[in-house]
Amino acid sequence: MQVSLWMHEKPYCVTANDRLDDVARAMAEGQFRHAPVVDGDSLLVGMLSDRDIREHKGYLSTTRVSAAMVEPAITIGPDDPIEQAAYLMRTHKIGALPVIDAGRHVIGIVTETDLLDGWLDGIGHGEHVARIDFQFRGPDQSFAEVLQIVERAGGAVLGLGTFQATRDGSGARRFFVRVTAPHVETIVDALRQSDLLVDAVQHQSVRQN
Repeated sequence: MQVSLWMHEKPYCVTANDRLDDVARAMAEGQFRHAPVVDGDSLLVGMLSDRDIREHKGYLSTTRVSAAMVEPAITIGPDDPIEQAAYLMRTHKIGALPVIDAGRHVIGIVTETDLLDGWLDGIGHGEHVARIDFQFRGPDQSFAEVLQIVERAGGAVLGLGTFQATRDGSGARRFFVRVTAPHVETIVDALRQSDLLVDAVQHQSVRQN
């Protein structure tokens, strides 16, 4: 999924010359925790969070945004996948990313909460998420076949991969598929009926109605 599908358009922006007490008040009233910092042409120059503001507690009315903002800001584009946004947030330990166009104009903001909502939406109400470890029995079996089996069984594939089952690398490589479905057991049965060897099933998450 693209960032544009989950970002908040036209976010509250501040300038480097704004006072921190005014920004803190706006954040409290609007119930948000991050604000892109822009110049007079709406070009991104930095990022400000409520945590940055708290570091100047006691001096908010006399401190400008320029003294607290983080620059340069870590950014994301509207056409980038949300997985990239999640990677950047985790790597840089930040809670939000300003979304910019090719000219560095701020067109939105995406937060950790937005990404979580997007991930949960992809799972669907009442569906289970599981990782199924398996092995191919024959040379003609492939991931394409696994995808078809999962879809025919009423599930959706969230990811595919391979791993080494032994630390010294002496064993055969194993494979896994992460799926979401109302009934994961139906998918497991379908894989086994297609002559795939299912080694393990790990139920990873459940979303309740």
